[in-house]
Amino acid sequence: MSHELRTPLTSIIGFVSVLQRGKAGVLDAKQRNVLGIVERNAQRLLRLVGDLLVAARADAGKLVLEPEPLDLAALAREAVESARPQAETQDVEVLLETTGSTPLFADRARMLQVLDNLLSNAIKFSSEGGVVRVSVTAEQMQARIRVHDDGIGIPADEQARLFSRFFRATTATSREIGGTGLGLSIVKTIVDLHAGTIAFSSHEGAGSTFTVTLPLSAEQEAAA
Repeated sequence: MSHELRTPLTSIIGFVSVLQRGKAGVLDAKQRNVLGIVERNAQRLLRLVGDLLVAARADAGKLVLEPEPLDLAALAREAVESARPQAETQDVEVLLETTGSTPLFADRARMLQVLDNLLSNAIKFSSEGGVVRVSVTAEQMQARIRVHDDGIGIPADEQARLFSRFFRATTATSREIGGTGLGLSIVKTIVDLHAGTIAFSSHEGAGSTFTVTLPLSAEQEAAA
């Protein structure tokens, strides 16, 4: 099922990229804009497919991690670059702060899914001209990812339900901000499987900060 869902989307994104690079002829501004819309929506659908597959596997008890050595800071840079088209569309600036490499033993695809979801949410709930700040640090046997936005925030009386599947805050629904309510529940599932934690602070009208904490081995701490 995963292959059947992902392959057509990956093909669409690939051919859009070919067209954007002018391989099939020179594009005018209107054509580039249309292709940008196609690419953003295809990427959005690909993320949704990924979230649905993780949810289904988690429900069936079949979500298995494939951990490998990776650099969490480099992975964050990759996620930030992937998020830039969405950010530019909403006139949101994305800033990344790292302290060099951050070695981690984790499932690369799943950690990228965590970063993609947190970034997508932060951008989506930011106001035009807003700033999203991402940081990756390592200290005291822990790696930390922080994603902060200065957007609309989450009402205090709804925060306890934030990681519930399909939950969407009224600050999102009242402004007709798109979404499925799956992203944060998927993030928590993946972080939990890595023996990590996710926490947040949020104030309505003043933005939100999400912090993912992941355990490091002694060797990883020494290398960080």
